[in-house]
Amino acid sequence: MFLCTAALLAASDDTPAGWFEWPYVDAVPGSALDTSELNHKPAGSLGRVVVRDGVFVTERGGRIRFWGTNLSAAEAFPDAAGAARTARRLAEGGINIARLHHLDNNWGVATRGSIWAPDDPRRIDVDAEQLDKLHRLVAKLKAQGIYSNVNLKVSRTFSEADGFAESVTQLPAFQKRADYFQRRMIDLQKDFARQLLAAKNPYTGLSLAEDPAVAVVEINNENSLLGMRTRDVGRDLHLFPEPFRGELVALWNEWLRAKYPDDTALAATWADGAPPIGAPVASADSRWHADAQPGNTVELLSDPADQSAIHFRVGPGDGVRWRSAAFLDRLELENGETYTLTFAARADAARPAQIALGRDEPLWRTDKWRTLGLVATIPLTTEWTPFRFVINAHSIVDVGARLTFLAGHAQGDVRVKDLHLESGSATAGLQPGQSAVAGTVPIPTDATPAQWTDWLVFLSELEQRYVAEMIDYLRKDLGVTAPIVCTQANYGGIAGLVREEQSDFIDAHAYWQHPDFAGPTGVWNLDAWTINNSSQIGEATPRWFGEFGGLAQLRVTGKPFSVTEVDIPAPSDFACELYPVLATFAAVQDWDALYPFDMVGAGRDEPGAPLASFFDQMHPPAKWGFGPFA
Repeated sequence: MFLCTAALLAASDDTPAGWFEWPYVDAVPGSALDTSELNHKPAGSLGRVVVRDGVFVTERGGRIRFWGTNLSAAEAFPDAAGAARTARRLAEGGINIARLHHLDNNWGVATRGSIWAPDDPRRIDVDAEQLDKLHRLVAKLKAQGIYSNVNLKVSRTFSEADGFAESVTQLPAFQKRADYFQRRMIDLQKDFARQLLAAKNPYTGLSLAEDPAVAVVEINNENSLLGMRTRDVGRDLHLFPEPFRGELVALWNEWLRAKYPDDTALAATWADGAPPIGAPVASADSRWHADAQPGNTVELLSDPADQSAIHFRVGPGDGVRWRSAAFLDRLELENGETYTLTFAARADAARPAQIALGRDEPLWRTDKWRTLGLVATIPLTTEWTPFRFVINAHSIVDVGARLTFLAGHAQGDVRVKDLHLESGSATAGLQPGQSAVAGTVPIPTDATPAQWTDWLVFLSELEQRYVAEMIDYLRKDLGVTAPIVCTQANYGGIAGLVREEQSDFIDAHAYWQHPDFAGPTGVWNLDAWTINNSSQIGEATPRWFGEFGGLAQLRVTGKPFSVTEVDIPAPSDFACELYPVLATFAAVQDWDALYPFDMVGAGRDEPGAPLASFFDQMHPPAKWGFGPFA
């Protein structure tokens, strides 16, 4: 395990602010390390990239596969000399496609690392000067045989200045999920696509929509209305502020009215097959256990056999929430059923904790851990506070379940009493005063199996409607001919594959041992983080091959397969596995495109510098040095 504090970041006293000085030296032209001749030049000279027989091909040149990278935020807006250097160095390293990512970010506006103008608080009109820089970069990439993947909605963040209610800032980061259904947000996404894709590039004479060197257009990065990945599928939408929650409720009731002839039929369907109320799910052998990962301490201070109460103490550790916990094991749940969890909890000081229902197996392998229907952060105080959760259990396949209290955010005592996990819910189903006809059926928080199924189907169909609308606009109104994808298929659970059926190819993201951040909030913090620092290959089994194996399970017959973000983040001792293993695995699996995330400093006059982030591909020799091989 690597545990980092600010004092560990610099390699020496004279190292610039950043991480670990790694020199970068340009490849000698024509040497074995210069793979630029692999690219046909200019990109697009063999015709447009299209999908044929389940793979990417050029219209006149046959099969094409992509070894790519990401140019994010400021990296996509270099000056003229920087654009030329970026294109040349990427080509030397074997890159034949660049993903133009986070163009719409807010954090780089003032420093000219975004598409927006620094003197305009709105995020409506793209800045002409910044668009010119992007166009110039696309032209330089094209000349070096490097195609472009243009991203639309990534990190754009609206405010009151854009005509939204003040509560827009209370939505999830980048207003994800809401941007799948909120009408004004969708219309503004279309307008942004028009400004970005329809404008003529003065350096090529072609718009990005018509340029054959634009090989891919992505609609919406890492997003699902159902939820991120599979940990909160369908959950937490009731927490949206007004007026956004009301807009979703209206769509939900409209969907129910279209499906059911009346409220009587709706109530009967939701009540049918509901599980009995009150049957306990803990077995006679269920026990509480302390769960401390290396470098952490957890002490169990109560009777492990008392299933209704737990008292545990979090000792010194690394401050990462999941690495100090206590769990109740051997829970017997049925897949697809409804359960109610109630308890009271307090701590010796105000602090957060997290509760999760997961597989009854060790959590240290976080890349394998998935919720079975519950993951929530709870605020604890020094007073007893009651909590209640209704769970729609899913993904219960080969092992039982465990209930875990994750409390590594801070040291101290956590107490839980009167804990009951039982089948059914007395408040699930259509309740008195609720009517689809009247439009008063709320977003479900307590749901029978049939009710929850309806909710998930509604969300899935709403996503599909968004994808259809956006693709139709890009194709018919803007004339985009490049392959289009909505977002990554591993967002939204299995419904992600349903949503992406309309996309021209399947895309996914994966990170082996992404950093975990310490502290009460667990948010991004370069001064306090940890990684497990172990080998993905070393943990492979006949049934599991890490993140690479998980990616392989997302392939769909008849569609190209792409991975537009993948990394083993620095400072892992096993980063050297990324390029050779990924490229070999993908070649054997016959994947179509790979983009390690991301390129940093490719356009600098003097590119040698400290690592700029966990994901810097250019400076670690154990990554970029394997580029020609990969």
